[in-house]
Amino acid sequence: MSAVDGSLPGSIARGAGRVRWAGRFAILTALAAGCVGAPQGRWPFPPTAYGSDSDIVGILDERSRPTTSLVAELSMAIESAEANGVFDAVVQHVDGRGLRITAFRDMIVGTRPIFDLALARGRYDLVLWNDDGPAQRSSGPIEAAASAHGAFLAFTVLGERLFRPAASRPGASVAIERSSDELGLVEILESGPGTADAAPRLARWSLDPLTLGVRSVSITEIDGRVSARVIFHGYREVDGRFFPERFEIRSGADELRIDGVLRDLELDPDPAELDLDLDLDLDASESDESAASPGAPPEDAR
Repeated sequence: MSAVDGSLPGSIARGAGRVRWAGRFAILTALAAGCVGAPQGRWPFPPTAYGSDSDIVGILDERSRPTTSLVAELSMAIESAEANGVFDAVVQHVDGRGLRITAFRDMIVGTRPIFDLALARGRYDLVLWNDDGPAQRSSGPIEAAASAHGAFLAFTVLGERLFRPAASRPGASVAIERSSDELGLVEILESGPGTADAAPRLARWSLDPLTLGVRSVSITEIDGRVSARVIFHGYREVDGRFFPERFEIRSGADELRIDGVLRDLELDPDPAELDLDLDLDLDASESDESAASPGAPPEDAR
């Protein structure tokens, strides 16, 4: 990625080029007006028979089974005390390698990034951009990202499972919660920020009892506080897999809200064509844990 002209790397530019401005203008206008707060999304899950807890976990894993790689294009809107606006994002994921989310502002005469977030090998790398190019860079263990960058908590904690809801993690401890009208899967996540013995977070996945479709996930701290919540309003089915098509992210006691719409999805592109690394030439003194103020979304999304 060029630090001079702000151009996108090959795979992202390829994805951005496929997005058609004319076909996207209406949805961006709706996002800006807040019309996606309660979208009527598609719910393609059929009525599903299940019995034991292992039945439920098996069905969820089958519906969210991993792909070798994927590229997704999203239209998104952000609303918070610090910033309001619309932007586009390209998601690149390669199973076993990592995830990269690049948000950019699409202009008639060109495209430039707003932020770039890469998650791989238990670490995160985040770059915030301004008009002159990459301005601030922060990196470190993924579990520390939430405290340093509250606006990105759902992305850093869930990673690719934001796009594969309730998918199992190897060795994860999970439990099924049942009541007369509710069904959920509770999962222990990695330790929260702080010392090595920091208390773990929980992910509570709410399921539709009739279809086992994932309605939402709440990230809960050990004190019971919900630090982030993702509501899935609709899905797109591709070859028996179900990908969130409309979703809503809330963080910090609803102080931050992000609405997202899946515009385009490509499964199993050649992993060699995807670029998951942030190769930016920033001064070392600025690139190590020098992020914007905790919890603040990128200024350029205003």
